[in-house]
Amino acid sequence: MQETRSSLPNRWLVFVVAVIGSICVAVSWFKITGTMVFIKGEYGIDITTAGSLMSITALANLLIALPGGSIVSKFGVRKVWLFGIAWCLAFNVLGYFAPDFTTLAITRFCEGISVGFVFIIAPVIITEAFPAEKRGLPMTLWSIWSTVGTLIILNLCNVFTPLFGWRSNWLVAAAFLAVALVLNFLFCKVQSDMDKSVKNAEAKQNGAPKKKGAWGACLRNPACVCICIVFFAAIFAFNVYTSYYPTFLQSTLGIPSADANSISTVHTYWMIFLCLTFGFALNKIANKHHPKIFLALTFFVVAGGTLMWNMPSIPLDIVAILLCGTGMQLIGPMAHNLVPDTVAPHAVPIGMGMLSFASGLGSMLGPVICGQVVDATGSWGLMAVPVGIVALMGIAAAIVVLRKMYKGGTAQLAEGAAAVKEGGVAA
Repeated sequence: MQETRSSLPNRWLVFVVAVIGSICVAVSWFKITGTMVFIKGEYGIDITTAGSLMSITALANLLIALPGGSIVSKFGVRKVWLFGIAWCLAFNVLGYFAPDFTTLAITRFCEGISVGFVFIIAPVIITEAFPAEKRGLPMTLWSIWSTVGTLIILNLCNVFTPLFGWRSNWLVAAAFLAVALVLNFLFCKVQSDMDKSVKNAEAKQNGAPKKKGAWGACLRNPACVCICIVFFAAIFAFNVYTSYYPTFLQSTLGIPSADANSISTVHTYWMIFLCLTFGFALNKIANKHHPKIFLALTFFVVAGGTLMWNMPSIPLDIVAILLCGTGMQLIGPMAHNLVPDTVAPHAVPIGMGMLSFASGLGSMLGPVICGQVVDATGSWGLMAVPVGIVALMGIAAAIVVLRKMYKGGTAQLAEGAAAVKEGGVAA
């Protein structure tokens, strides 16, 4: 087995290519944000219908989330990961040639399957690659995948849309995904895939039963479930922002599209800085204190997510955006870092699937509910009402996480979950 482990790539190389794959899927995911005004104008649709191009991706994420962990367990991390990138690439090309809005929406749904796989598989890759006490930094750094992807595509939209039309951004995303597919094919390898055939052969020969109860271990665990609820609330608030904020600025303040996109990305620089610094701090903080940080970050999302739609000036809007962005950017890695500490190792893919389900549900419901509020009332400020209600649910769940983590049954599971093999990927 030692010889097999030595053949694995360096754990940080595996991490880097996994992050690149995640970012390229995010480029595909968020290209709608920078092109929504043009799509809305071309098809003569309202804001809710245009926003459905974001929410339908979230629906696909939602549907793949729950079976996703089982799919990864059956076919292996590497195979499903490469499939997800290739699948997203294919439907970006098809989306470029989509003749009508319905076909475009179908391709967006298919892209969302790949988004779901990112939420499940990338954290599993990191969990396998790094021991528990060193997992905070890479998990935090990975969390910039959607932020960096948003930053890249919104700025590229400003370049390619005026020159080649809004559809050109679909080919841009496809080019990014092609590079990611090659890099991950060459370098993304994990120990569980290499052990899989050996374990299956042993199970057949010895008649050893497969481990069961992964779903029950996750669903009966209050801390695991409440981590997912917090993540849902944060994603709900933040996806409303990423879906509608450029359109909000253009509709309410008359800001040109390129300037609105630039203002909407101002948080990304701060969020990237947080990821580059917070991960180092997280590795130094004992795991038992992480739920306290988790609760504080939830309050940040609540404040920023509700205030940003009602600020009287752009500078104050930016303050609210940064506040919400701080909470959202750090809640993601905290959630993915905490889940492996709440369940047994064989249940980790299921736990990641539950997080992906929470993300998909928040991403889907956020734009739909808040878009309908704007269409029905004509007031962008009333978006704060549904965002605030969901955010309060997140605060309550974060309090439960704080009370339950590292106590009683969860502590026993956390002890088992922490036994991540140092040799999961070569050092």
